[in-house]
Amino acid sequence: MFVTKTDWSLEGEILRITDSFVRNHEYGNIFQSTGLFKFHGKVTNRDPFVITVYEKEDLVGTLFSVIQKEAGLLRRYFSRRCIVEGGCKLCHFPY
Repeated sequence: MFVTKTDWSLEGEILRITDSFVRNHEYGNIFQSTGLFKFHGKVTNRDPFVITVYEKEDLVGTLFSVIQKEAGLLRRYFSRRCIVEGGCKLCHFPY
């Protein structure tokens, strides 16, 4: 099993596979979509990222998050927070 972290600027295969995984997941929702992921990447003071979990070659889990912060250097430092949108999506729970 291995885990990857992807920032919003990465396009292509990883986001396509992730979008397909969420769309076909029993509990998939708009908050886990790559469209919302890309939207957050264009909003000021937001840094989205996705964590993907693989078993061998198969995607088995995703977690979409956004780091939000206020404007201004000092306020930005003290107001940072990470929000997990839509929850974690796993295809099975091995433990």
